[in-house]
Amino acid sequence: MSLKLLLWVLVACRRLGAVRSATTLALAGVLAFATVVTGLAATLALTRVLALTGVLFLYFLIGLLVGALVGACFASDDAPWLAIVTQAAALSREARSSG
Repeated sequence: MSLKLLLWVLVACRRLGAVRSATTLALAGVLAFATVVTGLAATLALTRVLALTGVLFLYFLIGLLVGALVGACFASDDAPWLAIVTQAAALSREARSSG
């Protein structure tokens, strides 16, 4: 709840005339407390989301590093997948040049 809304409620209570000043002050206190609690809850929720995001991003970076290392270790000129890809590229080039 914003402070503007709180002031609007207080002014509306004064205009009605059915509410005494003690009740208005009590309502203002309750609404102010609710505003503080809501702000703290939002802050804590954001903190949890940011912590989770940070951990996931760290795991992502570690995964990229491990994947790069594993890829560098297993990639060589005599890799079977490389021969398959090279053969497919050569067949594709022949098909394009003949067609």
